[in-house]
Amino acid sequence: MKKYKVKVLLDKLFQEKPKIFVRFRNVNIILFVLIAIITSIGMLKAFQSMAKHISTDYAKLYTANTSQALSSYLKREIALMNKAVHSKAIIDWFADEYNYAKKIKAHEEITNLINTLLGDNVYLGINNSLNEYTVEKNCTVNDLKPLAALKQNHSEDAWYFNCIASNEDYNFNIDTDKIQKRTRLWLNYKVYQNNTFIGILSTGLEFSKAIKDFLLQADNSETRSFIIDKNGVVKIDSHFVEDDNFLDYKENIPIETIISDPKFIDIIDTYTANIKGYSKFSKPLIKSSNNSQHYITITQIGNTDWSLVTLYNSSSLFSITKLFPLFIIMLVFFITYIVVNNLANYYLILMPLKQLTNSLTRLKKHTDEQIYGVERSDEFGFISNIIQDLFIKGNYDALTGLHNRRFMEENLQVFLESISRSKGKLSVLMIDIDFFKKYNDTYGHDMGDTCLKAVAGVLTRVITRTDDIVARYGGEEFVVILPHTDKTGAEVVANKLLKSMQELNIPHENNVVEHLTVSIGITTGDVAHTQKLENYLKQADQALYMSKQTGRNKFSFLPFES
Repeated sequence: MKKYKVKVLLDKLFQEKPKIFVRFRNVNIILFVLIAIITSIGMLKAFQSMAKHISTDYAKLYTANTSQALSSYLKREIALMNKAVHSKAIIDWFADEYNYAKKIKAHEEITNLINTLLGDNVYLGINNSLNEYTVEKNCTVNDLKPLAALKQNHSEDAWYFNCIASNEDYNFNIDTDKIQKRTRLWLNYKVYQNNTFIGILSTGLEFSKAIKDFLLQADNSETRSFIIDKNGVVKIDSHFVEDDNFLDYKENIPIETIISDPKFIDIIDTYTANIKGYSKFSKPLIKSSNNSQHYITITQIGNTDWSLVTLYNSSSLFSITKLFPLFIIMLVFFITYIVVNNLANYYLILMPLKQLTNSLTRLKKHTDEQIYGVERSDEFGFISNIIQDLFIKGNYDALTGLHNRRFMEENLQVFLESISRSKGKLSVLMIDIDFFKKYNDTYGHDMGDTCLKAVAGVLTRVITRTDDIVARYGGEEFVVILPHTDKTGAEVVANKLLKSMQELNIPHENNVVEHLTVSIGITTGDVAHTQKLENYLKQADQALYMSKQTGRNKFSFLPFES
């Protein structure tokens, strides 16, 4: 009963059109329309509610987004520098500065780094010698020479010694490029070998454009932004970013002298005292105690110990009408996501599933059909390989690689049904190795297995048509099924097999001749749909018996009688 149910399910799988593709498409369309409508209504209502508190919400959102954007900009450069300072080539050269071979490898690594950084040069200091180097684009290894010795009491070398004094793996400083003579934000990264400090790699970041792009968005007479360090000292003031030298801000003014609000001063002191290393620490929006129209936000810039402080006047923050473009953008992104998600589901899941189903459907009718997905490395590849493995185990003989008896018997019936419609002929050859038991007794079972493989190879070379089937029937017996082949064609194949066995020349001292031989039985008939496959096999087996009785190493023919 269970076998019958399984067969019914398999028949449905392979014969009926799969409905899951259509159902999935329709469900996604309905869900897409419903979600789009519900989301649009919800977003409009949310924006109406947000309008009541838009001033304070926007202030916090702007500051958080700006600091996050600046953090993301820095994060990329930090990641590249982190990879570089862990490079074996760079570490080896820093540890053995005067080794030219190591210098070549380090130069190549640093040059590749420059090509990926947003800046166009790097500086490096080696701890053993305190030599300072600079590497620019297109710099050759011979150009890689010390600029000068780093000295602790020189202000222009402070970047190196301040980084050493830092408790972090890297730090930032604003300084002037010694070669290019321009002020830049520098990222200084320590290099270690086996936890021992051996030098610093430094790159000048193209931070000016990023600062201008973000800080100028809201900078006006009512809004002002500052970047402060962990001590509360102003490093960048948005009021000066239009000046080309705005990074060269050397006033060292504490933020408290610019924003003198007592409530802010209390909070900023606590804030800076709690910044440890590069951990995230932030405060919500502060309402000024001096002027009810002013708000202040503080947010740390990730991956640094700097913070973004923004001073707002509520009259400068936007109205509800300015949220409509955001609503449209969010809706477009949402629709894009739904469309891309549906396409991804189709191409990643549904289409491979459909191809796998189609290939299995064809596989049931055509034994040479390749199962879809066996070369894939994902779940579909895993399933396809399991199916292929089960198919091979279920349909192929493990020793010879030929089809097995089960596969042959199933497909012979299919051939009978197919050929009967065209009133064609079918020939079946039954082949048996002569005195195979004696061969096993004389040469051993391992040689017997080798012998079976050799005979299988002969059969594979001689039987080359796509529709023909070669199978190991059992033991030393093989069956060849030749659709649309008459007696003459079958005898031609039998002669080729006998000749190929002679050419194979496998020694067999107990055989009818000195080499291994086979006996063949042939039957050929006009196929009718009422015939049974076992009758063809019985008739071919009788013909084989005739060959064995009349001397072996030959073929015999019996016409098929239903």
